[in-house]
Amino acid sequence: TPLHGTGGRLVPQLLREVGFTSLILVEEQAVPDTEFSTVSVPNPEEEAAFDLALRYAREQGASLILASDPDADRLGVMVRDEDGCYRKLTGNQIGVLLLHYLLSQRQKQGILPPDGVVMKSIVSTDLAAQVAAGFGVRMQDVLVGFKYIGEQIKLMEEQGTGTYLFGFEESHGYLAGTYARDKDAVQAAALVAEAALYYREIEGKSLLDVLEDIYRTYGYYLDEQVAMSFPGLAGREKIHRLMANLRALDKLTIGGLPLASREDYLSGKGLRVQEGQEYPLSLPQANLLRFSFQGGGYATARPSGTEPKIRFYFCVPGETRQAAQTRLAAVKEEFLQLAGVKDL
Repeated sequence: TPLHGTGGRLVPQLLREVGFTSLILVEEQAVPDTEFSTVSVPNPEEEAAFDLALRYAREQGASLILASDPDADRLGVMVRDEDGCYRKLTGNQIGVLLLHYLLSQRQKQGILPPDGVVMKSIVSTDLAAQVAAGFGVRMQDVLVGFKYIGEQIKLMEEQGTGTYLFGFEESHGYLAGTYARDKDAVQAAALVAEAALYYREIEGKSLLDVLEDIYRTYGYYLDEQVAMSFPGLAGREKIHRLMANLRALDKLTIGGLPLASREDYLSGKGLRVQEGQEYPLSLPQANLLRFSFQGGGYATARPSGTEPKIRFYFCVPGETRQAAQTRLAAVKEEFLQLAGVKDL
């Protein structure tokens, strides 16, 4: 489904050009409509955006649901499991699956460059860095906003430093190769479909099976985002207070997990928490706080630059899914408490 947007022509066209024939287009949402009359939220990050597509998929027995947002730069995915239920993938899960697929295929074909570089936003899952390291590829973090990935692609080309392979953001934006300088749902849709077909036909696995394999290899990295709205001038002051509370923290652990570092991108300074050593940050200035844990994962706070919102991002690894879930719940609860959310 193009969700009444521009993907209605280009995504089906590309999928057919690369050989897919069993395409089911959600006809009601293939028509451009500025009122988005058949969908409550035209955002592929939200499960509600899939309601009509889900009905089509169940009737036709589809194995995969792809949803591009109205301007066709972000992609949402749902996968049918072995019980016939459809499970929505997070933006991080899609990014990790595409990253693993692209790197593994290049490695098998002997075309993985020794200077390969992949990128992600600083609030996207640390699991991606583990996958990249597993293939000997460098992971580069950038600030939130795909323009920063585009900027780094240009710099790499100008300086001749590294070969860009893939970049993504947890907010469902993906770009493989240097064909563009922004996230591209058209390309991403074709890659997800190709990966799903390859794993099913060659390895006898679904995307969910492959994701489980990745977790077993690199650790169960679970992620969650909490967004809170505080409108008006009073709201802006509340957001400022939350960030001030976090900036004043002097903690060695959060949720029982020992901290490795605390980074304040507004001041441009980081702190190795256990050693008490400061260091300069290399990324541009931004109102973002990141608390990284020993052994991977983080808790991050970032006010929106365009909306009266603050977002908290959590990523926590564990040896098992249950262990990761328990840790994630503990980290989220204490971090929000330390920020002072309950006091507002």
